[in-house]
Amino acid sequence: MVLYYCLIAFLALFAACDSYKVLVYSPAMGHSHVNFLGKIADTLLDAGHEVLVFLPVMDPELLTNGTNRAKVLRFETGMDPSILNGHSFKTDPFDEKRDMQDDGNLEIFTKIMMDSCEAQISNKELMKTLANHHFDIAITEVFDYCAFGMFKLLNIPSHISACAAPLTDTIGDLFGVPEPLSYVPSLFGSFTDEMGYIDRATNVFMSQFWRHFLRNLLDKQNQLFQQYHGSDFPCLETLAKKSGVAFINANEFVEFPRPVTHRIIYVGGIGVPKPKPLPKDLEDLVSSAKKGVILLSFGSIAKSILLPSEKKMAILNTFASFPEYTFIWKYELPDGEKELFSNYSNVHRMKWVPQVDLLNHPNVIAFITHGGANSMTEAIQSGTPTVAIPLLGDQAHNVAVGVKRGVSVLVLKQNLNAETLTTALREILNNKMYGVNAKRLAEMIEKKPVKPKEMIVKWTEFVAEFQDLSNLDIAGRDLSFIKYFCIDIFAPAIVLLIAVVAVVMKFLTVLGRKASGMFATKQKQS
Repeated sequence: MVLYYCLIAFLALFAACDSYKVLVYSPAMGHSHVNFLGKIADTLLDAGHEVLVFLPVMDPELLTNGTNRAKVLRFETGMDPSILNGHSFKTDPFDEKRDMQDDGNLEIFTKIMMDSCEAQISNKELMKTLANHHFDIAITEVFDYCAFGMFKLLNIPSHISACAAPLTDTIGDLFGVPEPLSYVPSLFGSFTDEMGYIDRATNVFMSQFWRHFLRNLLDKQNQLFQQYHGSDFPCLETLAKKSGVAFINANEFVEFPRPVTHRIIYVGGIGVPKPKPLPKDLEDLVSSAKKGVILLSFGSIAKSILLPSEKKMAILNTFASFPEYTFIWKYELPDGEKELFSNYSNVHRMKWVPQVDLLNHPNVIAFITHGGANSMTEAIQSGTPTVAIPLLGDQAHNVAVGVKRGVSVLVLKQNLNAETLTTALREILNNKMYGVNAKRLAEMIEKKPVKPKEMIVKWTEFVAEFQDLSNLDIAGRDLSFIKYFCIDIFAPAIVLLIAVVAVVMKFLTVLGRKASGMFATKQKQS
């Protein structure tokens, strides 16, 4: 027994030597983002590492942590809930005219980022608490640049960037990822990798628009750190570029093919839990559907109660025209709207649904969704085709990918009515290729040679061990626009060519005039 306990103690000590202290910096801005970082934390915790999830609160109404097992430090930044509640995705996500790119929305986003960052770096007690953990590595989603300044102040030797959405322009720029805008669509657009002239021109504009916005935010946050920690504090962008790798919540079998680097790691699906059996009452409902069940959910942010009345009725009337199908609608039902559904016997409203469990049930045959990254991933991994109504942010991009892969039918929110929704549902239900394509993608993802959890663990350990991965830096990341596109090579050649052509044309013009004069003189003499 003594030998046994000595062996156990030795193994525990050996495991402790191989484990790292990990800080997961997870801004509490949206459920899907917190969930993604939380699943990364759980994955590393299961691998034997010590993990702390730090949640600076940007949305006070968001109470989830994304993890049930890791230690959590929730930091109240003093954010006024009314600030974020003024954002269009809170007030009216179904508004046909408003968009995230509106100046008002971007001003709100900037204020939230700045106020949250200042609350953190000015709080000496918080910084001391975090510093006392002596983290080996940190992981953060890149909303802005504040986290990288925090890591510098905490003397964390290495860090990893992450994104709960597909690869953003911001992360691409940090890692020097080539972005040919002729076929790489901006994340906040609705284009595929096949664009016409107008689409390409719009894509260029949108890409530069976001870069300009983030450059302004970077300047403001640089000034903030210099204000609190001295004028010689390093540029936050320079610190961000030292990220070892980037964990991207997308799947390369689904996303548009594009240039990437060795430091872009696709871990799509990490946040999707394993499906569980449905509760008995829900199982009975789903199993009893004549031709199958169709689920409708607009996610955790866009509440169905905010739909304009005419669109609610358009959806209900559409569902009524498919009486042999059962519809489950995730609907935050206030008492005053109970009678709204009374005449629609095949429509069942629920305040909350176990979405993953439902999508993996064999009798759920289609999913009407807003096109969020998590919802699209869950649908594809379950082999469920979708009718997608993108509302804001990266949802238009996610849906464009689904349409290109033949697993989604698009309905624009501007055109959401009984006719367009009926047409989309008929297409999904009658064209079996959508289901075939969805199941093929699901099988490819299931048989992916290296699983996302394994990549998260191995790359986190690798970055923590070696810290400096600058040997993977692409030189083009820091080149100017002129050098990157070899304009300084082609421009002189073009200028020289134009000059030669001009000289030749001038010579021919002069020669022609002389010849013409000589001819005229001969005619006069004759």
